[in-house]
Amino acid sequence: MDELKDSVQAASFEQKDPLVVYKMEAYNLFENLIYEINQTVTSYLALGSVVFQDGRTIQEAREQRSDLSKVRTNRTEDAAARAAAESVSQQSRQQTVKRVEKKVGRNDPCPCGSGKKYKRCHGRNA
Repeated sequence: MDELKDSVQAASFEQKDPLVVYKMEAYNLFENLIYEINQTVTSYLALGSVVFQDGRTIQEAREQRSDLSKVRTNRTEDAAARAAAESVSQQSRQQTVKRVEKKVGRNDPCPCGSGKKYKRCHGRNA
């Protein structure tokens, strides 16, 4: 941290903002610390072994291979499922409704015949 403080003071002579330099340098130091910790812990765990009380040790598990030659895929069923899904999505589309009558403006007389403006009559609740 003392080295960080000295480098930040030197940055002020270089016409750089000391706070920005401090943040960047501190972040880099923190990242290096985390990297070194991860590397140390990983190497320790990779080289270690577990020993039970009766003297046995854990052995590496063997990879199990399965015979995929007996497995079949039926692509015709997949195509039928896709076609059914597409037909359902096409049926659910709604048609656009077009307005036949003229739209009532806010300041136009209300169509109910009250004589008030639309915004004071039926437009207030809508």
